[in-house]
Amino acid sequence: AQDRFLADWRRLNVMLTRARRGLIVVGNAWTLRRDPYWAKWLDWCERHSVTIDAKELHDAVGAAVRSEETPKKAKVILRQLFDYESVPPAAKGFKTFAQRDLNGAE
Repeated sequence: AQDRFLADWRRLNVMLTRARRGLIVVGNAWTLRRDPYWAKWLDWCERHSVTIDAKELHDAVGAAVRSEETPKKAKVILRQLFDYESVPPAAKGFKTFAQRDLNGAE
């Protein structure tokens, strides 16, 4: 079953067009490609060489956490990403979070 939040092209449009300074999307490309709108966007990203794989992301986040110049608030968020990455997929509960907090559903 498709996730209603991710499959709604209007929400995708708002997400992609409202960013003021930049946009980082973290997701599973294989899963997102199942939706034609996400597939088109991912194709655009790949043509413009603005995608990175999980290892590159992990390395960049690790470097930022270790850097003396990274603000403390940013380090807290980055460490949370690392912690979340190490949790088994079944325990993450993102679908529940997305339905309850993002979609306003159950």
